[in-house]
Amino acid sequence: MKSMKSILAILIITAISFTACAEKTPAPEKNVANADTVSIEIDMTYIVYYFTGNARCATCYKLENYTRESVDSNFADEIDNEKIFFSMVNFDEPENSHFKEDYGLYTKSVVISKRLGAKELEWKNLDKIWKLVRNKEQYLAYIHDEVSTFIAPEEN
Repeated sequence: MKSMKSILAILIITAISFTACAEKTPAPEKNVANADTVSIEIDMTYIVYYFTGNARCATCYKLENYTRESVDSNFADEIDNEKIFFSMVNFDEPENSHFKEDYGLYTKSVVISKRLGAKELEWKNLDKIWKLVRNKEQYLAYIHDEVSTFIAPEEN
């Protein structure tokens, strides 16, 4: 009986402690203006992919480096604001092999993808990269122009 009283006393003290803490903790304030509405903002994003395989030559590295250079130097604000991303993808890796079929790839390529959340809305394969890789200035300008045009808002 004595141990029962001790347990009961501990339970009462614990309950009083919880009640005292609850009274001192203020309730979170409600933002009345936003209480009835919930909005989820999903931004449009763009990925500039450089697709490569396991076998890489000096020209393959130029394609990647020139693409990255053009994107980094011309779209720094968009990269900082997470609107544009550069991604090098090895399509010979099993988890990436679907890109060959998705984009009709048969060799190293640059593809721009327009995305809303996780959904791809459209894409474009920049098919002149192999013709321009021997002229760095033309290559950089081509990537810049194509990405700029692709991300430009559509006029109605």
